[in-house]
Amino acid sequence: MRRFAFILALALAGVLMLPSTAAAGIGFDVDVLWSPDPDNDTQVFLHATNIAYPAPRQSVTAVFERIPYPYDDYPIVAFIGYNARVDLGTVWAYHARGHAWFDCMVHFGVRPDVLFVQLPYDPGPPYGNAYGYWRKHGNRLQPRYVSDDDVRFWVRTRTVARYAGVTPARAFEMHRQGRGYDKVAGAKYREKHNSGHRSHSEAGFGAPRPGNKPGKDQKKENGKGGGNGKGNGKGHGRD
Repeated sequence: MRRFAFILALALAGVLMLPSTAAAGIGFDVDVLWSPDPDNDTQVFLHATNIAYPAPRQSVTAVFERIPYPYDDYPIVAFIGYNARVDLGTVWAYHARGHAWFDCMVHFGVRPDVLFVQLPYDPGPPYGNAYGYWRKHGNRLQPRYVSDDDVRFWVRTRTVARYAGVTPARAFEMHRQGRGYDKVAGAKYREKHNSGHRSHSEAGFGAPRPGNKPGKDQKKENGKGGGNGKGNGKGHGRD
């Protein structure tokens, strides 16, 4: 009996130590994209993605249920689909055939400068390597220098910037100060909807500047659609 209890305790400890990104692939209902739990920052981040990169509900529902880890990968699907004006199912199908996320971007005509964010300094590890290659080579950046994790990080940066109405550089700075992007999105949601007891200052937004309307900063750097894809599924990268 003691041995069984010991094994059970070890198993429970292993579950608790699983990365949050793994847990993010479990138990999501597509409805959170429209009606998240205000106190669940992970759900709110997915909702923020849906606001930042809107798509027809039927298209979203069809693809969301096919993605094993929606917290990790749905924002990239939405980002590429929105900027390339390609159906979300087409984007996911191409990735599911084994293509890395940056290859998918190139394939559908989404330029590297739509992903990366100009910063006044090198972001450092673990994302500084790809960033440095981009600063050096611009849109001629080769896919081999950009990992899926790089794409996930910069898409999250862009997503939070669009949702919160700040520049991508400001969103990155909030993250650099130790605030997870899901926390930033959650705080902004509660500010917008006056729900929960945590204020938006917790996420680092601070007081609004006089005369600044929400979204004014981010509009300078986040125009609608930044790729040159034509939405026909025929891209410019490796097949």
